[in-house]
Amino acid sequence: MARVSCGSDVASTYNVTITGTSGKIRHNATATFTFATSTSPDFKITTTTTSSMRLTLGTTASSNVTVTPQGRFDSQVNLTATIYPSTGLSVSLIPQRLAHGSGTATATFSASAPGDYTVTIAGTNKSFSHTTTIVILVTLAAMPDFEISASPSSMNLQAGNPSITRVIVDADNGFTGLVALVVAAPAGISCSLNPTRLQSSGTSILTCNSSTAGEYAIRIKATAGASLHDTTVDVHVAALSPTAPTSSTILGLAPAIVYGIIVAIIAVVVAGTVLILRRGPQARHE
Repeated sequence: MARVSCGSDVASTYNVTITGTSGKIRHNATATFTFATSTSPDFKITTTTTSSMRLTLGTTASSNVTVTPQGRFDSQVNLTATIYPSTGLSVSLIPQRLAHGSGTATATFSASAPGDYTVTIAGTNKSFSHTTTIVILVTLAAMPDFEISASPSSMNLQAGNPSITRVIVDADNGFTGLVALVVAAPAGISCSLNPTRLQSSGTSILTCNSSTAGEYAIRIKATAGASLHDTTVDVHVAALSPTAPTSSTILGLAPAIVYGIIVAIIAVVVAGTVLILRRGPQARHE
């Protein structure tokens, strides 16, 4: 067995042909050698937040900070955070040191003032320093409010036959107010709500009726203090189906003819009965 060793200063893939001969006998074999670029010991730092993160004032948010060794790097990496602007946002890194240049730390953000902050997290050791950047967008906490919707948001009814749908009020961000409901319907249709007041959230039943076919848009307004929201229910009213006409014949004959035949039959029966009664005594005398 023979061993072939190759080396190269240029990263690439090479095919090496090995030829074996014995007299006139000749055979070839091919060996493939791949040489990669040599990577010097180093590390890279990344976060789970690719660019920016939103944060509501009074809450906290977090992101993972990962240090990955490269080229047999094996050295402690220290983590620090720099914030711009320097007031209004604080960052804590746990842990602040990653042994052997490998591992994950958690960056936790908390804000005391709204604004846009740029956080630069640096990983350093004796030889190298690398950074990653996160933009933190801090907004004010949302005000308590409510939403209104209809389910379903449309109705189909036949003229003269009422139909119903649900009007739903949902509370947001701790809303606890009393919501007053008012229905506005155009001419040609009448609608009512039950109940017309809901405490923070709940369901009201919208009932609509019309005797006039057409398309109607019903608007439901909901108010609570300075908050005003509305929703619309589309109503389609179909005309009544025409009543099937009553039959004008009996057994294919006009009613007057049928009634005349019945009267004639009755008259014949009565006459026959009278005749039989009269002939009865005569038959006995004979």
